[in-house]
Amino acid sequence: MSLKNKQLHTPRKELSVSQQFALHPTAKWVKTAIFAGLASTSAFTLQAQEAQVTEEADEAVEVIDVVGTRRTIQDQISIKRESTTVVDGLSAEDIGDLPALSIGEALESITGAASHRENGGATEITIRGLGPFLSATHINGREATNGSGDRSVNFSQFPSELVKKVAIYKTQDASMIEGGVAGVISLETVQPLDYGKQRIQGEIKGNYNPDQTNVENSLENDLGYRGTVSYVDQFEFDDGSAFGISVGLQRQDITQPEAEYRSSSPTGSSLWACLNDPTNTNEGFFRSSAGDCEDQVSGSSNQGYDTTIDPETGEAVSAGSPYAWTGSSRSYRQNETSDERDAFFLAMQYQPNESWDINIDTQYSKRVQREARHDLIFLQKRAIPGLTGPTLVTNSVGGILHWEGQDR
Repeated sequence: MSLKNKQLHTPRKELSVSQQFALHPTAKWVKTAIFAGLASTSAFTLQAQEAQVTEEADEAVEVIDVVGTRRTIQDQISIKRESTTVVDGLSAEDIGDLPALSIGEALESITGAASHRENGGATEITIRGLGPFLSATHINGREATNGSGDRSVNFSQFPSELVKKVAIYKTQDASMIEGGVAGVISLETVQPLDYGKQRIQGEIKGNYNPDQTNVENSLENDLGYRGTVSYVDQFEFDDGSAFGISVGLQRQDITQPEAEYRSSSPTGSSLWACLNDPTNTNEGFFRSSAGDCEDQVSGSSNQGYDTTIDPETGEAVSAGSPYAWTGSSRSYRQNETSDERDAFFLAMQYQPNESWDINIDTQYSKRVQREARHDLIFLQKRAIPGLTGPTLVTNSVGGILHWEGQDR
């Protein structure tokens, strides 16, 4: 009896695979072929699924992480939120991400901070309008000093690529070793174990100033450079301890030319141009002849503007009389500057167990600045007698509108 007839007569009986094979040789061969085909199909499907999963896994590894200034702003907000004091700051997620050439330029972007700029760069920092000598500066919790007699620090010494975090504390806190009247400026370098990953970074920047090309026989070449190299790594030992190291080096050699124009002030070597008689516009300019307004800046005089205080009125004798000031000298200066800076920092961190955290760090910075001045000066000279025409243009009541004439 064939398998087909058997199934028709016993439709409710379920046969096992072994029973089906034992009924007929042909059925056994057919079943074997069917199972072989199903097995090969399953294997092919499984291989295709595994290949697809592998491709998806390979695609998942490709991660693009873009970190820009937005992350820096978010970190700045976090510093304010988590602090119990009034503080503003900047934090770099990765070393070298602070958007500035020096720490001075990074600090001046913080609310309430202003910088004194010298040769195109930010140097000393003023907090809330108070002088730089009224603030304190800490580097990794230690007070920073300088060669002057006050607390001001030249922040152009510190490259931003080698600093992890900067903050300005505008109120005092017991955790600080010492505070300042205006506030405390805190700088922190990277802690290698807290950084948590290996990092080798190299960077080089070029510097070009068109004004430098106009200077012949200059101190430096027309092109400058700024190079930075840093390394961060961590090591774990079998006893559970960990050691980390971070080191950075920077070399800078740039030029910062400047052009200046100067004139003497109304005090000292300058004289007053005053108008005694509104009808005589020649009178009042600086001439060596008698009867003009050439007098001292202060003191009593029988000609010109008298600054002596009248005891009856409490004002100068000539108060209310029209007058004008003019400089007595002119100078033009071209400054050519060579700015060389070498900076180095090293931090080592050792944690023998969860209770101990030992840190050793050092920072070194050396700056050499040379300046060559090219001056063109017209010394203490005034108008030429007899060659100067009407010099003071006045209105009908003697008010001075403007000055015309020759000066040297």
